[in-house]
Amino acid sequence: MKNTNEQGVPYSDIAGPDDSVETSLCEYGIAWADMGDKYVIYYGISRFDWDCDYNVFDDAEVDKNINLVEDFDFDKDDLKSFLSYLGMTLEEWSEIPLPHRISDLVSYWGHENLFGCPSCGSTYEEITGEQIKSPDRNS
Repeated sequence: MKNTNEQGVPYSDIAGPDDSVETSLCEYGIAWADMGDKYVIYYGISRFDWDCDYNVFDDAEVDKNINLVEDFDFDKDDLKSFLSYLGMTLEEWSEIPLPHRISDLVSYWGHENLFGCPSCGSTYEEITGEQIKSPDRNS
């Protein structure tokens, strides 16, 4: 039985902002896996309908040594607005684990502004090796 997805990520290593990977991917549209010197970030790119859960995902690799402010080239006003949205200072936000900071960025700016246009389309099952459990998400 296969224990990893196409990116070589063990299914059991996928985590997200919610304890449930299904909720993280389908509702929040984001999850991640720690791959040593980088994270693989999975983010939602398509929904069943405008008011439904995500059903198609893409992925991006993010080096753990990334300087998010420098690499994403935020101007002073954009960074100030972003931090105001979070209700944090840059120092406070910098202390949060990297996957959560990336989740904040995706939530505020959207995946295309951070990672570019999606290149693939993976299903929940392809990423996690599991069927969606919630009957409401199987439509």
